[in-house]
Amino acid sequence: MLVGRDPARCAIHLTEPRVSGLHATMKIEGGTLFVRDEGSNNGVWINGERTPAGAWSKVPPNAALRFGPIEFTVAPA
Repeated sequence: MLVGRDPARCAIHLTEPRVSGLHATMKIEGGTLFVRDEGSNNGVWINGERTPAGAWSKVPPNAALRFGPIEFTVAPA
């Protein structure tokens, strides 16, 4: 699932100007959420730590997940 400012491409559409057109990709694998920064300017952050661009990062339950300045709390299903 794509995350970003471009509504034509991203299922999770964020209108914040500091979010890139295509900011990140998320997937669920084996019941675990993963996120990958797609080379955004303002980064993807998990619990205050920036993730490396282009690499899948595990998002633990109850984590603070941030795309640029927009932050969400990941709740377990």
